[in-house]
Amino acid sequence: MGQVQQQKHVLDQCAFVWIDLTKEPSLSVAHSISGVFEFRTVREPQHITRTIGLHTPPFICVELEEGSDADPKSIEMLTRVREVYPDLPTLIVAGQCSFVVALWAVRLHVWDVMIKPVSASDLCRTIDALTSRLQRRALLQAPPARVERTGSRQDAMRTSSALSYVASHYADRILISEVAAQCRLSPSQFCRTFRNEHHVSFGRYLLRFRMERARERLCLPDMLVKEVAYEVGFNDLSYFTRSFRREFGMCPSEFQAGAMTQQTSPMAA
Repeated sequence: MGQVQQQKHVLDQCAFVWIDLTKEPSLSVAHSISGVFEFRTVREPQHITRTIGLHTPPFICVELEEGSDADPKSIEMLTRVREVYPDLPTLIVAGQCSFVVALWAVRLHVWDVMIKPVSASDLCRTIDALTSRLQRRALLQAPPARVERTGSRQDAMRTSSALSYVASHYADRILISEVAAQCRLSPSQFCRTFRNEHHVSFGRYLLRFRMERARERLCLPDMLVKEVAYEVGFNDLSYFTRSFRREFGMCPSEFQAGAMTQQTSPMAA
Protein backbone atom coordinates (compact mmCIF):
# COMPACT_ATOMS: atom_id res chain seq x y z
CA MET A 1 0.00 0.00 0.00
CA GLY A 2 3.09 2.25 0.24
CA GLN A 3 2.91 3.36 -3.38
CA VAL A 4 -0.78 4.15 -3.00
CA GLN A 5 -0.16 6.23 0.13
CA GLN A 6 2.49 8.28 -1.65
CA GLN A 7 -0.17 9.49 -4.08
CA LYS A 8 -2.45 10.85 -1.35
CA HIS A 9 -1.09 14.41 -1.64
CA VAL A 10 -2.17 14.72 -5.27
CA LEU A 11 -5.79 15.64 -4.57
CA ASP A 12 -5.52 16.97 -1.01
CA GLN A 13 -7.04 20.31 -2.06
CA CYS A 14 -9.16 19.07 -4.95
CA ALA A 15 -11.92 16.55 -4.16
CA PHE A 16 -13.50 14.74 -7.08
CA VAL A 17 -16.96 13.16 -7.25
CA TRP A 18 -17.53 9.40 -7.34
CA ILE A 19 -20.87 8.50 -8.91
CA ASP A 20 -21.83 5.04 -7.65
CA LEU A 21 -24.58 3.51 -9.79
CA THR A 22 -24.10 -0.06 -8.55
CA LYS A 23 -26.83 -2.03 -6.79
CA GLU A 24 -24.70 -2.95 -3.80
CA PRO A 25 -22.79 0.01 -2.29
CA SER A 26 -20.67 -2.23 -0.04
CA LEU A 27 -19.08 -3.79 -3.14
CA SER A 28 -18.10 -0.48 -4.78
CA VAL A 29 -14.46 -0.27 -5.83
CA ALA A 30 -14.43 3.23 -4.33
CA HIS A 31 -13.82 1.59 -0.95
CA SER A 32 -10.41 0.47 -2.14
CA ILE A 33 -9.20 4.08 -2.41
CA SER A 34 -11.06 5.53 0.57
CA GLY A 35 -8.53 7.46 2.66
CA VAL A 36 -6.12 7.69 -0.27
CA PHE A 37 -7.99 10.32 -2.29
CA GLU A 38 -10.51 12.89 -1.20
CA PHE A 39 -13.81 12.40 -2.99
CA ARG A 40 -17.54 12.74 -2.49
CA THR A 41 -19.92 9.92 -3.30
CA VAL A 42 -23.36 10.31 -4.86
CA ARG A 43 -25.64 7.36 -5.57
CA GLU A 44 -28.95 8.84 -6.71
CA PRO A 45 -28.92 9.76 -10.44
CA GLN A 46 -31.20 12.74 -9.84
CA HIS A 47 -28.63 14.24 -7.46
CA ILE A 48 -25.61 13.97 -9.75
CA THR A 49 -25.89 17.33 -11.51
CA ARG A 50 -26.62 19.16 -8.26
CA THR A 51 -23.64 17.58 -6.51
CA ILE A 52 -21.30 18.56 -9.34
CA GLY A 53 -22.64 22.11 -9.27
CA LEU A 54 -22.19 22.33 -5.51
CA HIS A 55 -18.62 21.06 -5.39
CA THR A 56 -17.20 21.88 -8.85
CA PRO A 57 -14.90 18.82 -8.94
CA PRO A 58 -11.88 18.66 -11.29
CA PHE A 59 -13.25 15.38 -12.68
CA ILE A 60 -15.78 12.64 -11.94
CA CYS A 61 -15.54 8.85 -11.67
CA VAL A 62 -18.61 6.84 -12.64
CA GLU A 63 -18.97 3.26 -11.42
CA LEU A 64 -21.59 1.19 -13.22
CA GLU A 65 -23.24 -2.08 -12.23
CA GLU A 66 -21.59 -5.39 -13.08
CA GLY A 67 -23.24 -7.28 -15.90
CA SER A 68 -23.69 -7.21 -19.63
CA ASP A 69 -24.79 -3.59 -19.77
CA ALA A 70 -25.66 -0.60 -17.65
CA ASP A 71 -29.16 0.54 -16.79
CA PRO A 72 -30.48 2.70 -19.69
CA LYS A 73 -31.63 5.29 -17.13
CA SER A 74 -28.06 5.57 -15.86
CA ILE A 75 -26.78 6.11 -19.39
CA GLU A 76 -29.47 8.72 -19.99
CA MET A 77 -28.55 10.56 -16.79
CA LEU A 78 -24.84 10.47 -17.59
CA THR A 79 -25.54 11.80 -21.07
CA ARG A 80 -27.34 14.70 -19.42
CA VAL A 81 -24.32 15.31 -17.19
CA ARG A 82 -22.06 15.46 -20.26
CA GLU A 83 -24.43 17.93 -21.90
CA VAL A 84 -24.37 20.22 -18.86
CA TYR A 85 -20.63 19.76 -18.20
CA PRO A 86 -19.10 18.91 -21.59
CA ASP A 87 -15.54 19.76 -20.51
CA LEU A 88 -15.59 17.82 -17.23
CA PRO A 89 -13.16 14.85 -17.49
CA THR A 90 -14.91 11.57 -16.80
CA LEU A 91 -13.51 8.17 -15.79
CA ILE A 92 -15.80 5.14 -16.21
CA VAL A 93 -15.49 1.94 -14.16
CA ALA A 94 -17.74 -0.70 -15.72
CA GLY A 95 -18.35 -4.44 -15.82
CA GLN A 96 -17.13 -6.71 -18.58
CA CYS A 97 -18.92 -6.85 -21.94
CA SER A 98 -20.58 -3.46 -21.44
CA PHE A 99 -21.22 -2.77 -25.12
CA VAL A 100 -23.60 0.14 -24.53
CA VAL A 101 -21.14 1.71 -22.11
CA ALA A 102 -18.33 1.41 -24.65
CA LEU A 103 -20.42 3.11 -27.33
CA TRP A 104 -21.50 5.83 -24.91
CA ALA A 105 -17.91 6.43 -23.82
CA VAL A 106 -16.67 6.80 -27.39
CA ARG A 107 -19.54 9.03 -28.42
CA LEU A 108 -19.19 11.40 -25.48
CA HIS A 109 -15.37 11.38 -25.38
CA VAL A 110 -14.91 10.27 -21.78
CA TRP A 111 -11.31 10.31 -20.55
CA ASP A 112 -10.91 6.59 -19.86
CA VAL A 113 -12.84 3.35 -19.23
CA MET A 114 -11.67 0.75 -16.72
CA ILE A 115 -13.15 -2.77 -16.81
CA LYS A 116 -13.77 -4.68 -13.59
CA PRO A 117 -12.19 -6.31 -11.70
CA VAL A 118 -10.10 -3.21 -10.94
CA SER A 119 -7.32 -3.31 -8.34
CA ALA A 120 -6.71 -0.43 -5.94
CA SER A 121 -3.23 0.16 -7.37
CA ASP A 122 -4.51 0.32 -10.97
CA LEU A 123 -7.31 2.66 -9.98
CA CYS A 124 -4.91 4.93 -8.09
CA ARG A 125 -2.48 5.03 -11.00
CA THR A 126 -5.30 5.98 -13.39
CA ILE A 127 -6.60 8.72 -11.10
CA ASP A 128 -3.06 9.98 -10.54
CA ALA A 129 -2.48 10.10 -14.32
CA LEU A 130 -5.70 12.06 -14.83
CA THR A 131 -4.74 14.47 -12.07
CA SER A 132 -1.29 15.02 -13.54
CA ARG A 133 -2.82 15.70 -16.94
CA LEU A 134 -5.19 18.28 -15.46
CA GLN A 135 -2.32 19.94 -13.62
CA ARG A 136 -0.30 20.18 -16.84
CA ARG A 137 -3.29 21.64 -18.64
CA ALA A 138 -3.74 24.24 -15.89
CA LEU A 139 -0.08 25.24 -16.20
CA LEU A 140 -0.37 25.60 -19.97
CA GLN A 141 -3.51 27.71 -19.66
CA ALA A 142 -2.16 29.93 -16.89
CA PRO A 143 -1.19 33.48 -17.90
CA PRO A 144 2.55 33.85 -18.44
CA ALA A 145 4.46 35.29 -15.51
CA ARG A 146 5.17 38.97 -15.74
CA VAL A 147 8.74 39.88 -16.51
CA GLU A 148 9.90 42.81 -14.46
CA ARG A 149 11.76 45.19 -16.72
CA THR A 150 12.26 48.94 -16.52
CA GLY A 151 9.40 50.63 -18.31
CA SER A 152 7.48 47.37 -18.91
CA ARG A 153 5.72 46.84 -15.56
CA GLN A 154 2.91 49.25 -16.40
CA ASP A 155 2.28 47.55 -19.75
CA ALA A 156 2.22 44.11 -18.11
CA MET A 157 -0.50 45.27 -15.71
CA ARG A 158 -2.57 47.46 -18.01
CA THR A 159 -5.92 45.94 -17.01
CA SER A 160 -5.21 45.15 -13.35
CA SER A 161 -7.35 48.15 -12.36
CA ALA A 162 -10.32 46.45 -14.00
CA LEU A 163 -10.13 43.55 -11.54
CA SER A 164 -10.20 45.91 -8.58
CA TYR A 165 -13.04 47.86 -10.18
CA VAL A 166 -15.12 44.71 -10.62
CA ALA A 167 -14.49 43.60 -7.03
CA SER A 168 -15.73 46.98 -5.78
CA HIS A 169 -18.60 47.61 -8.19
CA TYR A 170 -19.95 44.20 -9.27
CA ALA A 171 -23.28 44.95 -7.58
CA ASP A 172 -23.73 48.02 -9.78
CA ARG A 173 -24.19 48.49 -13.49
CA ILE A 174 -20.76 48.30 -15.09
CA LEU A 175 -20.05 49.87 -18.48
CA ILE A 176 -17.08 48.90 -20.62
CA SER A 177 -16.33 52.58 -21.20
CA GLU A 178 -16.05 53.20 -17.45
CA VAL A 179 -13.76 50.23 -16.85
CA ALA A 180 -11.65 51.11 -19.88
CA ALA A 181 -11.24 54.63 -18.55
CA GLN A 182 -9.96 53.20 -15.27
CA CYS A 183 -7.20 51.50 -17.29
CA ARG A 184 -6.64 54.59 -19.48
CA LEU A 185 -7.58 52.67 -22.60
CA SER A 186 -10.25 53.05 -25.24
CA PRO A 187 -13.06 50.46 -25.00
CA SER A 188 -11.75 48.49 -27.98
CA GLN A 189 -8.18 48.57 -26.68
CA PHE A 190 -9.38 47.52 -23.25
CA CYS A 191 -11.37 44.51 -24.52
CA ARG A 192 -8.46 43.31 -26.63
CA THR A 193 -5.87 43.85 -23.88
CA PHE A 194 -8.01 42.28 -21.17
CA ARG A 195 -8.49 39.11 -23.21
CA ASN A 196 -4.77 38.92 -23.97
CA GLU A 197 -3.79 39.35 -20.33
CA HIS A 198 -6.46 37.21 -18.67
CA HIS A 199 -7.35 34.72 -21.43
CA VAL A 200 -11.06 35.47 -21.08
CA SER A 201 -13.30 38.26 -22.27
CA PHE A 202 -14.16 41.00 -19.78
CA GLY A 203 -17.86 40.17 -20.09
CA ARG A 204 -17.22 36.54 -19.24
CA TYR A 205 -14.96 37.47 -16.33
CA LEU A 206 -17.60 39.82 -14.91
CA LEU A 207 -20.36 37.21 -15.23
CA ARG A 208 -18.22 34.52 -13.61
CA PHE A 209 -17.29 36.87 -10.77
CA ARG A 210 -20.94 37.71 -10.12
CA MET A 211 -21.96 34.04 -10.28
CA GLU A 212 -19.32 33.11 -7.70
CA ARG A 213 -20.51 35.86 -5.38
CA ALA A 214 -24.09 34.67 -5.89
CA ARG A 215 -23.13 31.12 -5.06
CA GLU A 216 -21.49 32.29 -1.82
CA ARG A 217 -24.61 34.23 -0.80
CA LEU A 218 -26.96 31.36 -1.60
CA CYS A 219 -25.13 29.27 0.99
CA LEU A 220 -26.11 31.76 3.70
CA PRO A 221 -29.31 31.11 5.70
CA ASP A 222 -32.47 33.14 5.06
CA MET A 223 -31.27 34.63 1.77
CA LEU A 224 -33.91 35.06 -0.93
CA VAL A 225 -32.90 34.31 -4.51
CA LYS A 226 -34.26 37.69 -5.60
CA GLU A 227 -32.15 39.48 -3.01
CA VAL A 228 -29.04 37.59 -4.09
CA ALA A 229 -29.66 38.52 -7.72
CA TYR A 230 -29.89 42.22 -6.91
CA GLU A 231 -26.86 42.11 -4.62
CA VAL A 232 -24.61 40.75 -7.37
CA GLY A 233 -25.73 43.17 -10.08
CA PHE A 234 -28.78 41.61 -11.74
CA ASN A 235 -32.01 43.57 -12.06
CA ASP A 236 -33.72 40.85 -14.09
CA LEU A 237 -34.43 37.77 -11.96
CA SER A 238 -35.19 35.53 -14.95
CA TYR A 239 -31.88 36.46 -16.61
CA PHE A 240 -30.06 35.79 -13.34
CA THR A 241 -31.71 32.36 -13.09
CA ARG A 242 -30.78 31.46 -16.67
CA SER A 243 -27.21 32.63 -16.19
CA PHE A 244 -26.86 30.70 -12.95
CA ARG A 245 -28.22 27.53 -14.56
CA ARG A 246 -25.78 27.82 -17.47
CA GLU A 247 -22.88 28.33 -15.06
CA PHE A 248 -23.67 25.62 -12.50
CA GLY A 249 -26.15 23.28 -14.16
CA MET A 250 -29.07 24.06 -11.86
CA CYS A 251 -31.31 26.97 -10.93
CA PRO A 252 -30.44 29.11 -7.86
CA SER A 253 -33.23 27.67 -5.71
CA GLU A 254 -32.03 24.12 -6.39
CA PHE A 255 -28.47 25.09 -5.50
CA GLN A 256 -29.65 26.82 -2.32
CA ALA A 257 -31.66 23.77 -1.24
CA GLY A 258 -28.66 21.53 -1.84
CA ALA A 259 -26.37 23.86 0.08
CA MET A 260 -28.70 23.91 3.07
CA THR A 261 -28.95 20.12 3.02
CA GLN A 262 -25.18 19.88 2.77
CA GLN A 263 -24.74 22.11 5.82
CA THR A 264 -27.16 20.13 7.97
CA SER A 265 -26.06 16.70 6.75
CA PRO A 266 -22.60 16.73 5.07
CA MET A 267 -22.06 14.21 2.31
CA ALA A 268 -19.64 11.56 3.40
CA ALA A 269 -16.31 11.59 1.65
